[in-house]
Order: sequence, then structure tokens, then C-alpha cells
Amino acid sequence: MKLMLMLCFAYGLGQAQTGRLQVIESPAITRLNDYFIQYNLKRADFPGWRIQVFASTDRREMESALSNFRSRFPQYSSKWLLNDPYYQIRVGVFTEYSEAMRSLNEIRKTFRSATLVSDRIRREEVLNL
Repeated sequence: MKLMLMLCFAYGLGQAQTGRLQVIESPAITRLNDYFIQYNLKRADFPGWRIQVFASTDRREMESALSNFRSRFPQYSSKWLLNDPYYQIRVGVFTEYSEAMRSLNEIRKTFRSATLVSDRIRREEVLNL
């Protein structure tokens, strides 16, 4: 299958270099693409995942765990939130499930109770990935 795709790509590339390849896009496809772009520009957030590494009713315990996490995993964004009565630490910004699972497995080596949670990811967070 991969070989077939590579051959098709190589043929198309050769045709494009000689100037003989022409792509004609249907007006319906153009309208659909324009709609998709406008729809996504209006959205403030997107579905995604974060990793919850800690939850406790004790704020000092949460602050200590957050400091510990940040020192061990500086590559991940982290934040705490109050979901009364629990203080929760959530980390990462993931729009791809597979990437979230890879990170979860890495974090679980240190924070055994870490779990994947679905969340809404702000547009600014997605653009900064």
C-alpha cells in the first residue's frame, strides 16, 4: 500500500514539474472549505485533553505537588483549578489522543495516579502548540 502511494506521489510530482498536472476544484468544495475556515475562526475553544496529575482538598498539598510537577516536567504547561472542594492540577494541551496517551504514560512513571481528562482547549492554547 505504501509503495503504491509513493509511486502515485512520484508520478504526480513528475507531472507537476513538467507543468502538465492541473487540479480543478469543484465550486462546492471551495464553498465548503470557506465555510470550514469561517466556522473555526468563530470558535473560542476546541475539544481536547489534559492530564490530571493531582486532586486534594488541601491547598498547601496541591501547591507542593504543583511545584514538584513543574520542576520534574517543565516542558508541560500546568495549572490548578478549584472544583469545590477539590484542588486539581491539570497539565498539557492535547488535541490528539495518541499524543495525550504518550505523555500520560511518561508522567505516570512519576505521578502514578495521573489520568487523562477531556477538556475544552482555548484557541490561543491550540495556536501556541
